Amino acid sequence: MDEDGVYDPAYFNDRMLLGLKGTMSEAELHILKSRLQGGILNKARRGELEMPLPIGLVYTPDARVVLDPDRQIQDTVRLLFDTFRETGSACAVVRRLRGEKILFPRRIRRGIGKGDVLWSEIDHSRVLQILHNPRYAGAFAYGRTRNAYNAKLKSVQLRVARSDWQVLIPEAHEGYISWAEYERNQTTLEQNAAGFSPGLRGRMPRQGSGLLQGRLLCGRCGARMRGPLRAVRGAAAPVLRLQRSRRATRRQALPMGARRSGRRRGERAIAGGDGAGSDRCRACRAAGDHPARGAGHGAPRRAAATRPL
Repeated sequence: MDEDGVYDPAYFNDRMLLGLKGTMSEAELHILKSRLQGGILNKARRGELEMPLPIGLVYTPDARVVLDPDRQIQDTVRLLFDTFRETGSACAVVRRLRGEKILFPRRIRRGIGKGDVLWSEIDHSRVLQILHNPRYAGAFAYGRTRNAYNAKLKSVQLRVARSDWQVLIPEAHEGYISWAEYERNQTTLEQNAAGFSPGLRGRMPRQGSGLLQGRLLCGRCGARMRGPLRAVRGAAAPVLRLQRSRRATRRQALPMGARRSGRRRGERAIAGGDGAGSDRCRACRAAGDHPARGAGHGAPRRAAATRPL
């Protein structure tokens, strides 16, 4: 039923008319959406599209982007970039700011207290988010992410490579660093992520004596092992251990005795360490040789059933 009359889907003519009207309505919605998206893209290409700004940048009444007038926020953001310029590591930035008890600002974007600034300890993901944001280099960028659907048909946001961004205008407004320094920071972060990012594990090793870092797998659980240098019997030797996510899952499955081992769980030395020559990590050797079929680090074992309370 609509403003033109009442239709019966049991009749061919009514059913065909309903199908035509539905198709025309869908096409009209598609055209309207395309026009709206085209207007947004044209405004973004001129650099005039107002988007949420990161902490440290604000809009003026005439829609210009300037540095936050709060000197404390400015100094804290500048300190982050100065620390990264000195250390060259996002983890080192977090350690220094937390070690010096320096809090980092965060602006509430929605809900109760919208627009207020909160101060809290900074974490690694927050540092990476700031270092990867081109707005701090005075550049306007549009199309850094796109919406997609995962296997559960839920909408998720995916990152887009910089070469595929729809709009990128360097030096569009005032920033905390130059565009050349921003590109150097991206190169440094990419080199630092060679051994830790999920998509980059297993690449050819760089400098150092740990030639198997990122390439050796535990023969029992299949987890990757990485090799930092550690003092073993008075000499520096690369030590292989599981990734942290696997170790965190393994805590619930190890017997009680394995939790109080002398060396850190999941480690063995390539040269001169305990368990040299074995194809399994130390946690797997401590957990036993015969787990239940299909059981992994995250699954309970029979040995855990006899654990004293």
